[in-house]
Amino acid sequence: MNARDCSPRLSPLFRRSAVLPLLAFLVLAGCQPRQDENAADSLNVPVETPPPATPTRYLETNNNQEVAVAPGGEFEIALAEPAPGMAWVWVDSTTSPVVLVDRMTNAEDTVAGTGAVSVWRFRAPATGTTPIRLELREPGSTGAATQTYVLTVRAE
Repeated sequence: MNARDCSPRLSPLFRRSAVLPLLAFLVLAGCQPRQDENAADSLNVPVETPPPATPTRYLETNNNQEVAVAPGGEFEIALAEPAPGMAWVWVDSTTSPVVLVDRMTNAEDTVAGTGAVSVWRFRAPATGTTPIRLELREPGSTGAATQTYVLTVRAE
């Protein structure tokens, strides 16, 4: 015993011979898979994130149709812009319960070689039926539309 320390001193050989096997046992015992198949183990939890759902895309062939959409679900309308300087405009957008999430024009995403495609991503209302009316116009024009596209959305 040391005069300052009241605990007995253990020889280095005893400390190593007792601690190492105990440490090895604890490490190995904690790393073994559980034998009970019903036990929840963090190692058995899948870590993959499912891919995001691709929204349904409606094309020009869906003009004047009614479609069913999940309440609050997202969907897209993709329409070709047949001539440079022409653009699709959403009519009655301020009074619609449908929400515009994103709008993009992509010159590389073509429909039957017609040129640029305007893609509108919408979020459906919680419930109800509402039309979405898009008109093809020259920028800044308030006159008659060259084309009209109407898709009636029913959230159910």
